[in-house]
This record gives sequence, structure tokens and C-alpha cells, in this order.
Amino acid sequence: SGTTSAMITNKGTLTIMDSSDSSRNGSGSGKLIAGADPSWTWKGSDDYSGSYASNLIRNEGTLTINSGYLYNVSLGSAAYAIDNYHAGKITINGGLLDAKKASAIRMFYNNGGEITVNGGIIGSSTTHMGIQVMAGTKTIVNLHGGTFSSKDSSFSFYAGFPSSSSDFSQSQFNITGGTFNNHVGFDASITDISVSGGTFKGWCGSYGNVRFITGGTFYQDPSDYVAKGYTAKPDNPTNPTFWNIVEMVSAEMDGVRYATIGDAISAFNEATEEKEYTITIFDGTYTESDMVIFQNPELPNKSLLIKAQTPKGVTIKRNNDSSTD
Repeated sequence: SGTTSAMITNKGTLTIMDSSDSSRNGSGSGKLIAGADPSWTWKGSDDYSGSYASNLIRNEGTLTINSGYLYNVSLGSAAYAIDNYHAGKITINGGLLDAKKASAIRMFYNNGGEITVNGGIIGSSTTHMGIQVMAGTKTIVNLHGGTFSSKDSSFSFYAGFPSSSSDFSQSQFNITGGTFNNHVGFDASITDISVSGGTFKGWCGSYGNVRFITGGTFYQDPSDYVAKGYTAKPDNPTNPTFWNIVEMVSAEMDGVRYATIGDAISAFNEATEEKEYTITIFDGTYTESDMVIFQNPELPNKSLLIKAQTPKGVTIKRNNDSSTD
């Protein structure tokens, strides 16, 4: 049926912890295992079929999980370990959260809903998705740590919902750390995304034209989604296993670094102080479009010195053509 139920419904403030789970990975003796059916009893196996949406916890308040083992045994396709509604706020510092079939955590039509993950294990090899964010006008997601998993070819984390009514216009997504054992994806309607750290073992990207990656380690080339001023550097140029994101710096002027030589020259053109400016080009090979140095007649004492970091250490190519310097 389409009936939604939950073993625990939180509309206030709830903290879950297991004092025996010292590693904060769900390995302690405390276990919260159910599928919202009070007549079913855990007997050492997850033999419960459950209903369509028999959730372990429905959260509409403030929920903090510090440790422990939380498992939804229901085979319902919308039976989550945590189903977060409305302006519900979740903080996960540790523990193991899993669902037999559905996603471990769902954020559903949140308006002001938030989730912050600092540690713990979310999802497994049978979970539909680790965290699934569905349409929410104002959803805030901060992932700073933890391990996120899902079944094969699915998403460790996904934000989006196949509906024309989806609205993520005020939503924010920020990933600074964590290990994602499968894909990480964002709907084309989502634009406020930042990925500055973490380990991504599957695809990480957007279905829209958004470049949001400034850090992290990736096991699939993320170059299509790397922000301006950064580049994906392979561990082995000829046969890469992974890519690290590094700041792309070509030149420096007055202590300020620039992604391209053209950017440094543009900064000189815009400068208004009358003095000699020095642009140092770091060693390397660069492909640049036409670079025009503009001398403002109203600033006669403004000048520019361009030098290489080391003699013969710089090669500049024009529009992918032959070397010009």
C-alpha cells in the first residue's frame, strides 16, 4: 500500500547513541532494527517484508546520531532508515545507518531541512542510495566526513527529483570530506554546489552546466566539473588511477597568483597605481589566446616587466599552435 509509517516519529529533539560503540561505526551491542511493524521481532535475520513506506525514523525535529546501529529491514521501496521531512534537521557524528532496499536517508520536500554528516557509515552494498535528496525549496547539505555506499551503479549521494515541480532554488550543497564508494550526482536545476574535499570512487558531477569541484581525490576523471582556476591532475599521465584537484596557477603579480597569464595581464591593465609591475610566469608550457598589454596614457609612469620563473623554463603556445616563445 501507499501508507507511510514509522517506528519513531521525532518532532522535538532526539539524540541517539550507543555507549558500547566506541568506534562509532555501529559495531557495539546496541541495535535499532525494525520496519515500523510492532508485531515483527528481530530473531537474528532480516526476514521482514514490510510495507511500501515503513520507516525506521521519521524526523520533523532535531535529530543527532552519535553512534549505534540503525537498520530498516523492510523491503518497501520507500522504507528508509531516516525519512527527513519539512524543516527537520539531522546531524550524524557516527554510527551505521542502513536500509535493506530503499535509501539509508531521504530528505523529502524539505523547506529549511538540513543534514550535516561529520562521520559514520551511511548505506551498504544493498542500499538504493546512501543519501537521497528529493525536491526541497530550501535544503542545506553539509558533508564533512563519513563513508557513503549504495548498490552497484547507484548513487552514494544524489540530489534531484524527476518532476517539473522540483525547486532547489534556495538549496545549498557543500562537500568537504568523506569517502563515497559509488556515484555522486546533482540534478540540472541545482546550481549552489561546492566540492572541496573527499574521496570519490565513482562518477561525481552535475546534469547541468555547473563547475563546482575545487578539491578532492577522484577515481573517474572529474575535469568536466572542475571550477575555473583548478585542474584535475592524474597520478599517472599515461595510465591514471585517480585524479587530485590542484590550484591552476600560471603567473604571479604583486603577490597575487593568477590561473592564466592573460588573467595577470588583465590585472595589470586594470591597475591604477603608477609604478613598475612585475609578472612572473611559472615554469611550464601554456596555451594562451592573444594577450594585449594596454598602456594608459593618463598613467605615464606605469610600466610592466614580464619574466620567467627560471631561464628557458617557460613555453607559450598560441591557440594550440606552434611555440612562439
